[in-house]
Amino acid sequence: MNRASGELCRLFGIERPVFQAGMGWVTTGRIAAAVSGAGGLGCIATAGIMGSDELREHIAHVRDVAPGRPFAVNLLLPSGAEDSGTMGSLDFTRLQLDVCFEQKVPIIISGLGNPTDVVGEIHANGAKLVCVVGTVRAAIKVAGLGADERATTVTRALTGKPSRAWRSPFVAEWEGREAEIQPYPEQAIGSILPAAEIVELLAAPAEAAA
Repeated sequence: MNRASGELCRLFGIERPVFQAGMGWVTTGRIAAAVSGAGGLGCIATAGIMGSDELREHIAHVRDVAPGRPFAVNLLLPSGAEDSGTMGSLDFTRLQLDVCFEQKVPIIISGLGNPTDVVGEIHANGAKLVCVVGTVRAAIKVAGLGADERATTVTRALTGKPSRAWRSPFVAEWEGREAEIQPYPEQAIGSILPAAEIVELLAAPAEAAA
């Protein structure tokens, strides 16, 4: 394992430099436990809909299946949602935060909301916080600003399900050939492997560079 990967592993207390992404409705305690058990950093995604008791159950599952292994909870920070306490609201996210404080689990914040809404209480509770931030290339931003309704189209070429995509040579190549497109998820997935095996495959290049 190279120096950068080794430092990353030491920082997070993991054996392999693999972080599992938090995906709503998909990455529950079962997948997080498999990834953490394989030496990566597992992640439970709340998706703004997971209730407090359900979150506790997923956290307990990871600790039962992968005892002592580090993992995190990914909280989805809403944008423009009223503090109503209902699913998808900022108050609902705060209820999930309370569970993380109670269970002493590291927190990953993502979403479109302003993290300053919750950073104060996170620090006050001594929790560990990572904010996930993304952007795109400047050329894409410029193209987006100058685009109109004709710049995108609905296609099944990307995943097998209808989705809106930027008009590109790849999308154009599949126009008129829709019958050849496999249904979701076969169009985007070459094979289905256990989470632990995927961790091993992803970590292999870093370990080979040791």
